[in-house]
Amino acid sequence: VYEANPNYWGTPAKTKNLIFRWSEQSAQRLLELQSGTVNGIDNPGPDDVAAIEKDPNLKLYPREGFNIFYIGFNNTIPPFDNLDVRMAISDAIDRQRIVDQYYAKGSSVAINFVPAFLKPGASPNIPWYSFDQAAAKALLVKAGYTVP
Repeated sequence: VYEANPNYWGTPAKTKNLIFRWSEQSAQRLLELQSGTVNGIDNPGPDDVAAIEKDPNLKLYPREGFNIFYIGFNNTIPPFDNLDVRMAISDAIDRQRIVDQYYAKGSSVAINFVPAFLKPGASPNIPWYSFDQAAAKALLVKAGYTVP
């Protein structure tokens, strides 16, 4: 809970207080927004974006997401201590398909370890891993694995 500071030297707050609540259920967040028990929600689920756009009482404010989904490896234990195995896994993941099927409209494939719109930090001009099953299989063979 945030309370407006009456002694703040700058522009006065537009609201007296601000309450942040967390709900991991997107449908629950949308229901609260539609019923008026909350004034806004963040990160609506992919199915909820269409419902928000169709509802004349709601307004969607798209913005770049600050979240990045990634898979981390402990590269000190086998098989992840082998660079070729880690690179094969990177080549074997179809990131665009994951984004298209499981993320909200407007989401994009991460190309850095920070969101692409953060400056400095993102390097959008540096090539990132692409989906390449043949390259993934070749790297696994190089690492000593038998692949079908």
